[in-house]
Amino acid sequence: MRMSTILGLAALAWCLSVTAATAATTRYVDDNRAQCPHAQFTKIQPAIDASAPGDQVIVCDGQYGEFVTIPSTKSRLRLTSQNTGGAIITTRGRTDQGTLVHVDGAKDVLVLKFQLLGKAADPQNNFDEGDAVLVDHSGSALIRDNTMGEFAFGDEGLPTSFGVLVDHAQATIIRNTISLFSGSGVQVQGQGAFAHVGLNTISEGFKIDNTQFPGVVIGDGASGFVAANSIGLFFALPETGGQSIVLSGGDARHGRTTIRSNEVTRGGIVVNDWYGFGNAAKTLRDTIKGNHFTGDADDEFFGILLTGHTTGMDVSNNTVRTYQTGLAVNGSDLGTNRPRNNFIGGNDVAGSRAQDCVEETNFSTPVPTVANTWFHNRGTLNVAPPGICR
Repeated sequence: MRMSTILGLAALAWCLSVTAATAATTRYVDDNRAQCPHAQFTKIQPAIDASAPGDQVIVCDGQYGEFVTIPSTKSRLRLTSQNTGGAIITTRGRTDQGTLVHVDGAKDVLVLKFQLLGKAADPQNNFDEGDAVLVDHSGSALIRDNTMGEFAFGDEGLPTSFGVLVDHAQATIIRNTISLFSGSGVQVQGQGAFAHVGLNTISEGFKIDNTQFPGVVIGDGASGFVAANSIGLFFALPETGGQSIVLSGGDARHGRTTIRSNEVTRGGIVVNDWYGFGNAAKTLRDTIKGNHFTGDADDEFFGILLTGHTTGMDVSNNTVRTYQTGLAVNGSDLGTNRPRNNFIGGNDVAGSRAQDCVEETNFSTPVPTVANTWFHNRGTLNVAPPGICR
């Protein structure tokens, strides 16, 4: 089944659950009542406060300098821009900082067709600490067809802002454009957290010094299905590649993670200390499959890197081009501190600039005996140990 079909079915299931709810009331918001003269509200938060579970808030074109919260008592709320990109929720013009749309424990919320913008284009005050969308406290949301970004650094120069942050919650994140942020484009974290991330364009994380800002991060016990996204241009320095996708700290997870059919440019994928769910019984494997990774002449990075204690991955049928190293497995020693029991098969990594395939320790010494299954991988440049790619 095509990735777009799978993700479309996920969104349809959400819509059917909302449709099945009781009859809803629709409230309109217009900042100046120019587009919608009969709007009941000029600000978004009062409209949400007046709503019952399952109601709809339609926001007419205009700029709204608000931090909007949808609390747990407002489940199934539908927050919609009347026209795609017409309603802009932004921190511009504000001196304080915060999250633009916060789904705070509410279930089955819809956030649709907004522009969610930080202060990066505001020369007077270009610091942000907050997120375009935050879903937490076991809430859930469908976040679709939004444009979000322009979140610069916090006051200490730290990565403090995200496009979408899913923290101990669940979300379906589809067909959004996310760019210019100083944390991650999408970050899913916390035990039991899960997100479908599909058909998004995620690009241009901010860069400063040696700090790298990934496109998608799944970590700290979370799981996800990341498919059919266009992800790229994540880098720290002009000559140093960053990380487009990061999987990290997967030991507490209760679900399966799939990274599939994504188009990744420049920054590659890093898997660190990721424990394969069900690996002991070999009934389930987390997968990195059918992705296309393309670096360029300035990248000093890896297309695919497995490191730490990573186990139980199925890394197969990916195409990797023009990175410094195409596909690498790296451990800190030959004991337990190395990736093991991963299946790496059918990948085409020919065309790297320094090395196509390597299993090594300390990013320097090829291992005498591999701890992973390498099968029918294509690549001949400086392969070490010999035979893992051909």
